[in-house]
Amino acid sequence: MQVTGDLNSDLNKFQIARKAKTFDKIRDLPEMEARQNLGMIFTKAANLVGFKNEIGDINKADIRNMIFKEYRNLSLQEIDYAFEHDRYSGDPIDHYQMFNSVYVTKVLKKYIKWRNAYRKENQLDKKALPIPDIKISEAEKQQNHENFIRMIFERLEVRETVHDAWLLYDLVDAPKKDDVDYKKNLYNAQKAKYYEDEKNVNPFKKITRGEGEKYIKNRCKAIIVSKYLKDYINDYEIFRSKIISKKSKN
Repeated sequence: MQVTGDLNSDLNKFQIARKAKTFDKIRDLPEMEARQNLGMIFTKAANLVGFKNEIGDINKADIRNMIFKEYRNLSLQEIDYAFEHDRYSGDPIDHYQMFNSVYVTKVLKKYIKWRNAYRKENQLDKKALPIPDIKISEAEKQQNHENFIRMIFERLEVRETVHDAWLLYDLVDAPKKDDVDYKKNLYNAQKAKYYEDEKNVNPFKKITRGEGEKYIKNRCKAIIVSKYLKDYINDYEIFRSKIISKKSKN
């Protein structure tokens, strides 16, 4: 599935509202696939609406967590369209240069309210319209994987670590993956950093045992992958060759 450019280019608002029930929901997608696509949707939305800075890693994690908990019944197509609907509405949500879960929630709620009203107004639930079964082809999945690799490459050109690189952890042969002591020390350092960051954001928050466990582990994976791939940043084809294709892995 290509999310970065033309996911909804051929779908007008009537088609989106009519086909919404046929799209694969977040809850039904493999987690890695959903996370990759959401990451690209957020990046595209942030660029088009004029955010000056990259979305922070903690905000990305919080937004994804929010979607998996509260909006898992939406599809990737709907989430992508929700940002387009907000941009084209003439009355976009104020973001104050903060792409976070609060902003994204407002955009999604605005879309859901519009979708439900539009379906009711046009009696879409009552009409026996032929709706095709929308499926993502293997070619589209592979293209999306290629787009994701390119995105990681471009970000590593200017950054030491890219958080989304953790999604490639199982697809690279990074030597540090087998270094138990290194991974233990890395985990402890990232755990301390996570708790410190959380306290800086909310000094009155009580950190519960195990909080942030998944984020911390993924952050460690991201660092291992980023450090490994950073050595091949001068040549995209070599960089790409260090990542096992999904087709080969399957």
